[in-house]
Amino acid sequence: MTNVKLLLMPVILFLLLTLPSCTTSTANTEGERFGEFLDAFDDAIQLFVNGEPEPFMALWAQQDRTTLAGGLGGEIEAGWEAIGERLIRVSGMYGQFDQARYSAHRVAYGFGERFGYLVQQEEIEIDDAETGTTATRFYRASMTFERILGRWRIVHRQADLHVVEDGGLRD
Repeated sequence: MTNVKLLLMPVILFLLLTLPSCTTSTANTEGERFGEFLDAFDDAIQLFVNGEPEPFMALWAQQDRTTLAGGLGGEIEAGWEAIGERLIRVSGMYGQFDQARYSAHRVAYGFGERFGYLVQQEEIEIDDAETGTTATRFYRASMTFERILGRWRIVHRQADLHVVEDGGLRD
């Protein structure tokens, strides 16, 4: 549990310092726009896990300071060139299977004038017709968004396999 607290501390500190006026209300126009972005995000990941990375890639800030700590491990990627290559590679890995289904449970989200955030649990079910099996992966994900030229863009994504307290994977 201590490791989880250590991982969440930078996110909490970031939110306290940069998002003092965050709201989760979708009653106003800005809230509706943020909600539409999150819906587009879900749609794009559904395509991503079925071997179509382009819609998901279009939601990213394609800048040198953009970062990704992906759910399959490996290095923390920094910069759009490295992130773009990784997204294409990972989407291709998922695309090898017959069908994948993505779903998410939003734990918390909010936004201010320039930045937004999302914390959620994600589930990806992958069907393999060759073996007749379905594999399910559960991830914990947190993302930071920035409004760039009036549009929300992903500037950081961190995801990891959901591990239960006894040390085993949730699935």
